[in-house]
Amino acid sequence: MFETKTIRTHERVSENQCIGNRIKWEFQGKPAQLFIPQDYLGTVAPHLIIYFHGVPKVSEFAICQKASQVILTITGGFGSSSYEKLFTGT
Repeated sequence: MFETKTIRTHERVSENQCIGNRIKWEFQGKPAQLFIPQDYLGTVAPHLIIYFHGVPKVSEFAICQKASQVILTITGGFGSSSYEKLFTGT
């Protein structure tokens, strides 16, 4: 059995916890959002992270402290076939 003092809490990420620019549009009819952190260093080419499943706030939280990264979140639906359809056009 684990002692509770050795287990760290996992709190939920709140909406818009990270400050930055959010650009929303549709990709193949599915919601997509590009997030550019406020501290992004625009003098260098960004590392683009593409996140294919989940709410944007989780992926944004993962990179909001990285000044050289931006993230594109695409929510295609449920199951792997929904993502296959995004790129095969079926």
